[in-house]
Amino acid sequence: MHTFQKITPDIVEINPFEKIGKDWMLVTAGNEEKANTMTASWGALGQMWGKDAAFVVIRQSRFTKEFIDREKKFSLSFPGDEHRNLMKYLGAVSGREEETVFSRDIKISILVPLYNTPEKFLREMIDSVRAQTYKNWELCLADGSDDKHTDVGRICREYGKEDGRIVYKKLEKNLGISGNTNMCFSMADG
Repeated sequence: MHTFQKITPDIVEINPFEKIGKDWMLVTAGNEEKANTMTASWGALGQMWGKDAAFVVIRQSRFTKEFIDREKKFSLSFPGDEHRNLMKYLGAVSGREEETVFSRDIKISILVPLYNTPEKFLREMIDSVRAQTYKNWELCLADGSDDKHTDVGRICREYGKEDGRIVYKKLEKNLGISGNTNMCFSMADG
């Protein structure tokens, strides 16, 4: 089994803005018996009151947070692009989900037509889908929003970058609720 090795911050040569905000980092916590890893893009490296410091922002609902709270320590790692698929998996699937076994593995396609959707409701909907225990799903988002609501696309692409199960398409024009839903249907694999 691999063991953690302490690395002093003065030998780390990374751009934290790129590695944390754009490329993601991995947060791992646990012990020799059980550990969990998750992707994160909210945090910082720097100095606080003359000491080297690192912090991450983790939602209460994340499985890894239970390990951090119990063990009182965590590690940060910054894998290269060759590990992007693994990082997408870790961002999409919780260790809590990995412990749940279903009798059949059917892919469920969730079709959501979008039109000028307020950010609060859009984020709540996507977070709700991502929090499901069943992991073999895809969220198909067809966006007919007008040019004044480009934030809908930005938010969907942001989530899609974190979770490969989220499929987003910006429509050339709004086709109405049934037309946008039909576009979702054409995107679906499940």
